[in-house]
Amino acid sequence: MCSVLYVDDEQLLLDLCRSYLEKSGDFRIETTGSAPEAIEKIQNTSYDAIVSDYQMPGMDGIVFLKEVRSRFGDIPFILFTGKGREEIAIEAINNGADFYLQKGGDPRSQFAELAHKIRKAVERRRAIEELRDNESQLRLLQISVDQASDEVYWLDFEGKILYVNDSACRNTGYSREEFLKMTVFDLDPDFTSEMWERSKCILKEKKTNVFTTRHRYKDGTIVDVEIMTNYVSKDGRDYSFAFSRDITRRKQAEDALRESEERFEVLAESSLDGILVTDLEGRVLTANHACLAMFEIDGLPDRQPLNIFENLTPDSVNAARHDFFAMRPDKKGVTRTYFAITARGKNVYIETLGNRITYKGAPANIISIRDVTARHEMEERLRESERRFRTLSDGALEGIMIHDKGVISDCNRRFAELFGYRPEEIIGRNGFEFMMTPESHARISDWKQQGAGGTIDIVGTRKNGTLFSGETSSAPILWQGRPQRIVQMRDITDRKLAEDALRESEERYRRLIAQSFDAVVIHQDGQVVFANDAAARLVKAKSPDEIIGRATLDFVDPAFFGIVSERIGIMLENPGATVPLIEERFHCVDGTTVDVEVIATATVYQGKSAVQVVGRDISGRKQAEEALRAANRQLNLLNSITRHDILNKVMEISGYLELVKQEPLDPKVMDMVGILASTTRSIGEHIEFTRIYQDLGSTESRWQDLARVLPPRSQVPPGVTLQSDVGGVEVYGDPILERIFFNLLDNTLRHGRHATTIRVYARECPDGLDIFWEDDGIGIPVQEKEKIFQRGYGKNTGLGLFLAREILSITGIAISETGEPGRGARFEMKVPHGRYRIPPGGNAD
Repeated sequence: MCSVLYVDDEQLLLDLCRSYLEKSGDFRIETTGSAPEAIEKIQNTSYDAIVSDYQMPGMDGIVFLKEVRSRFGDIPFILFTGKGREEIAIEAINNGADFYLQKGGDPRSQFAELAHKIRKAVERRRAIEELRDNESQLRLLQISVDQASDEVYWLDFEGKILYVNDSACRNTGYSREEFLKMTVFDLDPDFTSEMWERSKCILKEKKTNVFTTRHRYKDGTIVDVEIMTNYVSKDGRDYSFAFSRDITRRKQAEDALRESEERFEVLAESSLDGILVTDLEGRVLTANHACLAMFEIDGLPDRQPLNIFENLTPDSVNAARHDFFAMRPDKKGVTRTYFAITARGKNVYIETLGNRITYKGAPANIISIRDVTARHEMEERLRESERRFRTLSDGALEGIMIHDKGVISDCNRRFAELFGYRPEEIIGRNGFEFMMTPESHARISDWKQQGAGGTIDIVGTRKNGTLFSGETSSAPILWQGRPQRIVQMRDITDRKLAEDALRESEERYRRLIAQSFDAVVIHQDGQVVFANDAAARLVKAKSPDEIIGRATLDFVDPAFFGIVSERIGIMLENPGATVPLIEERFHCVDGTTVDVEVIATATVYQGKSAVQVVGRDISGRKQAEEALRAANRQLNLLNSITRHDILNKVMEISGYLELVKQEPLDPKVMDMVGILASTTRSIGEHIEFTRIYQDLGSTESRWQDLARVLPPRSQVPPGVTLQSDVGGVEVYGDPILERIFFNLLDNTLRHGRHATTIRVYARECPDGLDIFWEDDGIGIPVQEKEKIFQRGYGKNTGLGLFLAREILSITGIAISETGEPGRGARFEMKVPHGRYRIPPGGNAD
């Protein structure tokens, strides 16, 4: 049952809500009439959820929500109010409300929806808490595997090693990085690919497989190991999860036992180890002198035979019985250790090795026993040393040290080397007195008083008096029976120098940006995160703070949303990319607009991808350009009138020259008349050419559909096919862009000779968009490929391709001829990023 606190200043609503919600049996409702009273209740009572009205005297629902979040954490909170304004809902959600529900309508439906919201919020919170518990258990399991005494390996079914624990690295001498580059064949000198395939088949069939083999350690040592592998299948892939244990000593004992079996009669009595033979029930049939002496027995009784289990401690009897009765003729003996008590009450730790034999014609067990009490004590000391080594090595930055109130109890070699010492020179000394500056000592004291959480940077003093920067962390540890602290440290001198250099660089950058006459803005995830004073002045803001935090597109004129969004996408997809300078329009904070030219670059701001925009007010220039266009329009009008008058005069001259040709004239005069007629036609063609290009650069560039500016089919003569594959592709260019393609068509028809096919297509490339005009005519000679774009070159006016390059250059588009002579001409136009756009489904390779 969910406990819910409902807060509302209307008592009737409190009673009504309690009635509806408690009727289901799923809720226990407590009510109160104000937010301050609710806070007192929450301090003394735990609730699963809180439902609150918005408009209440003293403290409204939003302020109440903020108090709950700051003082009581993530208790599910639902704002249930009659105020339906959108800004209230947004503010509630932004301050951590789980749901916002408006009062009104059918009460049954209203309270059913409220009950649903409460259940959903409570379930979500419980799911989050359960996920946190599961994550803690998973971390505990990971620590258990990493610190297991057995070697642990994960392998895929190609034999590649995917994971090893600390024990595997410690025993074999390989590092984790080296292991992850190895396969099972690198580790096991006896393993062949055929054996691996058989092993995989057995593992997939039985799911678990136990076997012994040999491992080659990094120093070349070959050791016997026992492997237990487990089959795991995940996401359609097969894995082997294996435990490995060094059984070298056990193998040696087994070899020794086999040798003793061959020479049993000769060697038994001379053996220092105890040797006894029992029947299958554990009754001792015979024992050598060493065995009797080990258990302080004077001799075997004649009538009542001894039982092997009589001298074991209660803690060892069950394990010994299990091991004893598990012995089989087909199973090799296994070394076991037990606690035993001699006949005189002395405690000993014994190691045994048993095997099934035939003794005097009957099945029996032969057991070799060795007193390993001294070795056990040594191994205990060794395990303590190993635990100390693991503690010093695992989880360390680099240097590791254990101290008791500053006095160094132990350290690894790396820690001593950081300060220029050997470990034996500093163990037993107070590190605070000689290993760091007084300022660092004071910082550490303050850090300890605050709980010594996380890491702290200090300045250490080396033996030779030089200083270095170190990063250190500390944690409590029980060491040698006393609570002490373990310290981990690494040398960060180089990093500190780099950080100082970076800070200087950033400071120079900030000063440069602050003093720049150009507006500089950085936006990230759709919001402005940085702006300089020039940017604030540009959009008429009082300060950069008035800009920071607002949406980037708030300052972009809607007419430029498309190209701005496209440029942002290009930079975020290509870190380090820079898009070309373009002109656009900004919205100022006072509602006015300003014309700007901007260039943008992909950058990184506070560790995340961002876009840096540099802009400049070009309103004055735009006004001048508009005035220039107005003047151009007037000049064009004058040119039009003048051209009309000139063409009329050209027509009159041409007419009279034709009349003169019809008169009988001297041949020399007739030649001169012909020259005059040709010159007059050339004048007319040049005048006509000025009509076509009089508007070049006089109007603003705009987005143009490439398919619409190509020559229409009606302009293509019979016998020539124009193929277009540029549907949907748009280019930002001069309004007379279509004249480019008319010129290219004219070029194909005039100079292509036998051209029958023209193909126009586009292809995206790393530098932008390539547009191709190809024909199958005679092509253009190599030596003329660049000359054809020069003014006056050619057989006609000599201006067509020259002006084509000029028109395209207005918007940064380059044109060149890249065809193969004899196989056709190919004109290639390179459009930079930001000067073209291709909607989904557009034709561009």
